[in-house]
Amino acid sequence: MSLSSSRSGRRLLGAATLAIALGVAGAALPPRPALAEPTAAEFQTARELFKQGTRLRAAGDLPGAIEKFRAADELVRTAITGLELAKTEAQAGQLVEARELCLAVPLRPVQKDETKASADARAEAARLAEALRPRIPSVVVKLDPPPASPPKLTLDGVDLPPAALGVPLKVNPGKHEIVAKVAGVPDTRVGVEVLEGEAREVTLNLPPATAVPPPSASAPPSATASAPRPPPRPPGTAVAPREPPPAHPDTIVTLGIGLTAAGAAVGTLTGLSALSKASDLNQTCRDKHCPPSAQDDLDAGKAMGTASTIAFGVGAVGLGILIYGITRHKPDARTETGIVPVFSPTMAGFRGTF
Repeated sequence: MSLSSSRSGRRLLGAATLAIALGVAGAALPPRPALAEPTAAEFQTARELFKQGTRLRAAGDLPGAIEKFRAADELVRTAITGLELAKTEAQAGQLVEARELCLAVPLRPVQKDETKASADARAEAARLAEALRPRIPSVVVKLDPPPASPPKLTLDGVDLPPAALGVPLKVNPGKHEIVAKVAGVPDTRVGVEVLEGEAREVTLNLPPATAVPPPSASAPPSATASAPRPPPRPPGTAVAPREPPPAHPDTIVTLGIGLTAAGAAVGTLTGLSALSKASDLNQTCRDKHCPPSAQDDLDAGKAMGTASTIAFGVGAVGLGILIYGITRHKPDARTETGIVPVFSPTMAGFRGTF
């Protein structure tokens, strides 16, 4: 046997061994689930949605057409529905979504009854994906100054990983908002507008971190620590109970004046009313006998007299309080202030210096 024949035999043996191994491994693996075929009802519904999407796109309603094409594509997942959805998204400016769909359409499973139109749709989707690639703009986000901790970035409300910082982010043409969240500083946000095929670099200027001032060495750590403590009390020493502070003399004097004035005023008015009633009754009654018609005036006169007596009693109490307050008040020798009673044949009152 020649050397070449020996090498060929070894190659055939190795290939056979590999095939047997792959067959055994494939048999050991669980079977792959087959994709469920769309039902006849789903095909008819998708066909109607596809027609509506075509009409809406022709009328210029791109958002409505996208909704119809997407619903049809979710029902049947054919190359034709995927291509038409991608073409409509591209017309609406959704270049990123359109290219991703164009890349996925050629990879969809081939249907057993797939037509030439479906094969042409796969090829057209691949060409559209390459045509969209240079049209998609990008944005590079930078932070100044670079944060000490990993930032949290959001693009149009969608969270981005920290590794996306400084990497071109593929976006659709139009306006976008970028937010950077860094520990210790307020959120920083910036708006940017990009055109088709444009590459932009956006720098977010972070505010300085809010520094907490260190405690001063001269300042006490707390008000409790800085307050002097009273000296210790010897054992067995009784603690004298604290007496409540006496009322201020001016308050007592004011109270006395108010009660005296009120009692005198009310007592005088009610006394005069009682005297007036008595004068009227003297003309009506004879020998202390009054007719029944004068009974109301008699009762009113007695009530006025009682009220006058009570009022003068209150005034007397107020006068006593007033005298007590005046006698307890000791004027300051430095200012020579005080209140003293004054009595004379022509007047009675109080004199004070302040």
